[in-house]
Amino acid sequence: MVEAKFDAEHLAADPVDYDDTVEINQELAWELDKKAIHMQRLQRSAIKANCYAVCDGFKENVGYIVLDIRSAPERNGVSNLIII
Repeated sequence: MVEAKFDAEHLAADPVDYDDTVEINQELAWELDKKAIHMQRLQRSAIKANCYAVCDGFKENVGYIVLDIRSAPERNGVSNLIII
């Protein structure tokens, strides 16, 4: 399972079954207006996505990835932040 928090909003992907090759094919997305993304970029904000192994309701942290907001693409004044 993958969980991430950004701008006070917490998102989590659905858990996937464990196998020899785990593939998470889901997305976590935040939509920000041009002013909000500009402020986040000035503050050098980042999203930390935590990866967990879930067994019998217990979550074990197995790793994480940190994504820099400055790399988010912008289209028509709206930035879509997506973790895939």
